[in-house]
Parts: sequence; structure tokens; C-alpha cells
Amino acid sequence: MGSINSSTLCTVATDMFYASTLFIPEAFFCAQQVGNGNGNSEEVNKGAEAWEKASKQLREFHDELAGVVHSIPDSEWQAADREAYEQEANKYLEQVTTSATAAETAGVLLYAVEAALYVFAAFAVATATVVAVNAAAIAVADCTIVGAPEAETEGVAAGAEAYEALESAAKILLGALSGVAAAMQAGVFVDTGVQMGQGDSSALGDFGHALLTGAAADVKLVPGEVESYVQGKVTDKIHGGLFPKHTHAGGAGGESGSSGSDGGSHASDGDSGQHIPGE
Repeated sequence: MGSINSSTLCTVATDMFYASTLFIPEAFFCAQQVGNGNGNSEEVNKGAEAWEKASKQLREFHDELAGVVHSIPDSEWQAADREAYEQEANKYLEQVTTSATAAETAGVLLYAVEAALYVFAAFAVATATVVAVNAAAIAVADCTIVGAPEAETEGVAAGAEAYEALESAAKILLGALSGVAAAMQAGVFVDTGVQMGQGDSSALGDFGHALLTGAAADVKLVPGEVESYVQGKVTDKIHGGLFPKHTHAGGAGGESGSSGSDGGSHASDGDSGQHIPGE
């Protein structure tokens, strides 16, 4: 993907939101939303490349082994055990092919994750730019008497729209990542089942060992995840109290409404405590 880490782009967006907070208070909470989608695309890319490399090596090994298995002329080995040997060898070759396909699929999924992280990061920077422009306009308008109220009203609306847009984008990203994780887990189950069906009695043991190893790694992440969750809940609570609804200039007659199209109030759903691995 790009040469700039998506996490770096998210940091840029976060700094822009913080800089706009003086004139658009809700920009502070926009910065918190950016944190919800801040993932390390560089590390994800390394993982994708590792799976891709493993798949390539398995396929090369398959081709080399297949060449060896079928290289012995029939005239030099006509014993009854030749057929049994080839059957067992072909089973193993099928297992190698299954593992290569699983590794290739994992790599593709991780490349998709990398792309999703970049899309969110780019969206965050674009949104932060819009808010920063509005903040600058308010700063200039504050130097006048006539333009200040209108500029500040537009700034409030811009902050509200930015928050809602980022909140939606973070939900979409987290949903996509959850889908990828589920797909990879399903792939592991399928691969294990196929391996066992092909006669690999050690597949279940390998799966159990991987499961325990992963669980042990996850336990180490629990304190940080709990902290992020609590912080997100507190931030959402504060945001909901400070910005129960966002009023901005309406159409003719000065009708006011929320930043959404239905004129209702905006309430946070409390999802911002989630944290993306690899950050």
C-alpha cells in the first residue's frame, strides 16, 4: 500500500482536530473517534507478506515433492507396495496444497485489512482538514462583529457532522475487521478439518497448541483493552452530555435542527472503547 503508515495519517488527523478544538469544541471528540480506527498498517502488511511467502514456499515444496514421488519409472519399481506409497504421498501432497491455499487466503484478507486502515486514515485526514478550515474561518471572523456568529454556527455544524461521519466510519472499519477475523478463524477450522480428513492425526493437536498460544497472547492484551473500553465509555458519556444535539442554521425562517437529516438529537452508542490490534 502507501509508504506512509496509516497510524501516522491518523496521528496527523488527531493533531489537526486537537488544534481546532479552541474554536470547534467537538473537534476534541472527533480526535477520540480517530483513535478508534487507528491501526498499524505496516505491521498488517508484514503479516500479509509473511502468509504470502509461506503459501509460495508450500507450493514450491509441493511441486518438488510431486516430482520426486512420480520420478521413479514403473519399470524400476513394480512391487505391490508402490501403489500404497503413491496413495500416501498423494494424501500428503493434498495436505500441502490445502495449507498453501489457507496461507494464501490469510494473506489476501490481511491485505484487505491494510487497505481498510488506509481508507479510514485518509478519510480522517480529509475530515480533519474540513474542520480545520472551519476553525480558521471562525478565528478570522472573530476579528469582526458581523461575521462571527454565522461562522461559529457553521463551525458547530461542521464539528457535529465530522463527529458523526467519523463515528460511522469507525463502526464500518471495526465491522470489516471483525468480519476478516471471523473469516480467518473459519479458515483455520476448515483447514484443520480437511487435514484430519486426509489422515493427518496431528492436525487437531497443532490446532489446540495454536489456540492456547493465541489465548495466552490475548490475556496480555486484556488490561489495555479494558482501559480503552472504560476510556471510551467515559468519553462517550461526556460527549453525550456536552452535545445532546447540534443546532445550526436551517432554511428560510431560521428553522434549526440537528446535524442529521431528521432534526433529532445525536447520542453516542458507546462503541468507541474498541481497540484495533496491531496499533
